[in-house]
Amino acid sequence: MSGYVEILLGGSEWRPYGLRYAPKNNDRAYEGLVASATQNAASSTDISLRPLSGRWFYFESRRF
Repeated sequence: MSGYVEILLGGSEWRPYGLRYAPKNNDRAYEGLVASATQNAASSTDISLRPLSGRWFYFESRRF
């Protein structure tokens, strides 16, 4: 899945976490994030992915 924006939040060096946003002009990215959140993991590198509001999602990844 691609086309979304990922923002790592400060202090996330040990276990990366942050926000993902699917731009309004990219329905494919949005649908991919929704599907991943429904399965509670975006990829093998994510621990969780949760919808927040609109096209924003919160994620937690495994340690690098």
